[in-house]
Amino acid sequence: MARVASHILAHETNAPAAADGHDHGRWLPAPNGTAQQYDCNFAAGAAEWRRVCSGVVAKYRSFQDGARPLQWSVQPDVTRLMTLLDGRHVVVVGDSQAMTVLCALTCWFIGKGAVSNRTSTKRMTLSLGLLVNHWVLPACARGAGRAACEAMSNKDGWCTSKVVESMRRDEELAPLVMLYNSCDSYITSPGFSYFKDRLGRLGSISALAEWEDPLGDSFLRRPFSREPTAFSTGRAAGAMQSLRNLSETGCGYLGVSNPAMIAHFPEVPSVLESQNVSIDAPGSYERFVLSAFAWTHALLQDNETAAVSAFSLLGIVRPSWSTWKQSAGNYDPPTVVGLAQWVLQTGRCTGSSLTSASCVLSALTKFGGRGPADNRRLLRARSCAAFEGEDTRSEWRQRVLRSVAHQEGVPFLDSIRARRERWDTHPAIQSGRVSSVQAVFDCLHVSLQAGFWDGEIAALSSVLEKDERRRVACMGGGD
Repeated sequence: MARVASHILAHETNAPAAADGHDHGRWLPAPNGTAQQYDCNFAAGAAEWRRVCSGVVAKYRSFQDGARPLQWSVQPDVTRLMTLLDGRHVVVVGDSQAMTVLCALTCWFIGKGAVSNRTSTKRMTLSLGLLVNHWVLPACARGAGRAACEAMSNKDGWCTSKVVESMRRDEELAPLVMLYNSCDSYITSPGFSYFKDRLGRLGSISALAEWEDPLGDSFLRRPFSREPTAFSTGRAAGAMQSLRNLSETGCGYLGVSNPAMIAHFPEVPSVLESQNVSIDAPGSYERFVLSAFAWTHALLQDNETAAVSAFSLLGIVRPSWSTWKQSAGNYDPPTVVGLAQWVLQTGRCTGSSLTSASCVLSALTKFGGRGPADNRRLLRARSCAAFEGEDTRSEWRQRVLRSVAHQEGVPFLDSIRARRERWDTHPAIQSGRVSSVQAVFDCLHVSLQAGFWDGEIAALSSVLEKDERRRVACMGGGD
């Protein structure tokens, strides 16, 4: 996996170019501690926005402590951006954050004085004086009285190139600007998929002890785990070709790739390195899960009986798990990582005793929870992790997507740097109910937190400015 990342990262870097004289952006303290709002539930002129976006606000609200009031150093002018989009339709399609992107971008305009209105079942219109643009709504937001959307529906094909082609041919949406959030921006590696599938066939947590070297078997001895996966020439390439075709449809049409999904998951410290497994960089979902299992396996190897007893106090009886909502008895990575954090922070089991199953069991027995549900409520991880430095190995997926976009001549929103530093904008525990196995631990999706989407707005402004000369020439106004 690390080799994959180093190969892909050779193509380009996110670091600002020192010699071009432009401000590529950085986070600064917001003036007077007040960052740009991206939750327009209480904004003037936002009635239509509230109907469409209130569900997104609720679903992805951040429950983390330590949110920082920051502002991106590049701040576009709203009149200029409205001018660049004047008379155009804008649609955001793709992954489960596409709806959040739509709500964040439109709220920025509203916060700068634009008004949201409904002009048809398909569109929300933003107006600022005589400048008007139209935002295409997903099916869940169409029709009077429909409940607010929480996310785009993959069942509608919003992750495929088919949606690009169908909208390109829809004359009601002309001219169209499409922001495409590829669902491949958080695809799992083949090695991880093999690991998860095999664990799903083990009937009990103790059966994991019989797998002598689960991480090494999955990642070090299987060459496919070091490949950037077939999506680089598969679904992503097809989508990029469709975006290129969209841009060539006519004046004002533009297809843009948005590959920036940056995760900030915590992990059990040092456990992967101790087993010589180098995968991604801190923050990735795969490292988060694999560090929990590496620690679990070490405890089982040390004292299987004590380890099984310890995990039963957390309600964990089998190693299978879901990347979304757990069933009762499932392995729960955020609970295991939270347990490891607790025993380290309290000094109960440190150094070599961190992998002592007897020590961990003794600490849990004395913990005082009133059963597995209470133990989970008190111990489950509830904060995402900050990064130190700019280790970008986890971004090999984004690098592949950006490389494919470059090959097809498709522009992309360059907001990865802005997202990488904002661990504090993720929900952490969706809904905030940490005791339930149905509560999703989420350090991938992002909230509509004040200030966070500044980087996305700046990136969109940059793409539109670069495209403007082509658009003007197409309309007969060029040199």
